[in-house]
Amino acid sequence: MQFKLTCTDEDGTITRKEFDGIFLDDVVSKTQDFLHGVGFVFDELGVLRDAVEENEVDPATILDQITNAESPDDLKTIASYYKQYRHSD
Repeated sequence: MQFKLTCTDEDGTITRKEFDGIFLDDVVSKTQDFLHGVGFVFDELGVLRDAVEENEVDPATILDQITNAESPDDLKTIASYYKQYRHSD
């Protein structure tokens, strides 16, 4: 999906941010950057998730997403999305 954020402030200054996003976490992060950049002050935008059981993650789906990634940025986004499922010591 493609996103185009535009802000026109009181003196006519236009600020734009355009990006592609396939995961909600990535879109929220980029939207947060935009809002901070145009002067909004807040701690953080975030995504609240329901708890997901480890067995709900399908390895075939992950492999398919990695195989079909179009750019290194897509791979980074996929990795950041699934990092919550990594085994921790």
